[in-house]
Amino acid sequence: MRRAIVADESRIRALGGELLGRVAAQRDPTAALLEWLLRDEAAKLRLFRFIDVLPVLAEDHEVVEHLREYFGGQAVPFAGLVRVALGLRRAGRLGEALVAAALRRSVRRLARRFIAAETADEAIAAALAARRAGQAFTLDLLGEACVSVEEAREYQRRY
Repeated sequence: MRRAIVADESRIRALGGELLGRVAAQRDPTAALLEWLLRDEAAKLRLFRFIDVLPVLAEDHEVVEHLREYFGGQAVPFAGLVRVALGLRRAGRLGEALVAAALRRSVRRLARRFIAAETADEAIAAALAARRAGQAFTLDLLGEACVSVEEAREYQRRY
């Protein structure tokens, strides 16, 4: 009887290890990257400030200059990536264009993880797709700071 219990326990542990391995293998690579990028609080603050200003930077050289100002020489988890990006400046406008395009694309992809849609219909479609994929999510309206009772009622109606 004791041998059967030990054998069952060993089998349970082996199955548990296999299941954990499968879960780890299916982990979303974007989530892992995001977790890695945000593990340092000071770097996270700089990153969100950079993301906040990025849409108003019209020229590629402005994007690269802001990258240098926010992260150049900083001890951030992604310092190697920053060095490579800033090194591309030596290629002139082409290097700046490559860096700016890569940064803008990355920020758009990141934003899509948190902002699924612009309209209610798009949000419903995104929520249904996430549900079908077995993903957990929350829904929230952006820009809900209200300065009047009328605005508050409109947000309440939209929810």
